[in-house]
Amino acid sequence: MLMLENAVYYVASPEVCAAILWKTADAAPKATEALRITAPELQKHNVVDEVIPEPLGRAHSDPETASKH
Repeated sequence: MLMLENAVYYVASPEVCAAILWKTADAAPKATEALRITAPELQKHNVVDEVIPEPLGRAHSDPETASKH
């Protein structure tokens, strides 16, 4: 599986996770860190095979360059 470097991958959003675990969506930053949903973290845990670098301004600003990986 390939993943753009600024993408995230999850089943439940950090806000939902925080609401379940800490009873408040305000704990979303804490949940985000605990979930390890970023591309580098997922690659580190062998969920993602390769992280694709994004062009300056991120992939949505230059999809043609981003797709040439």
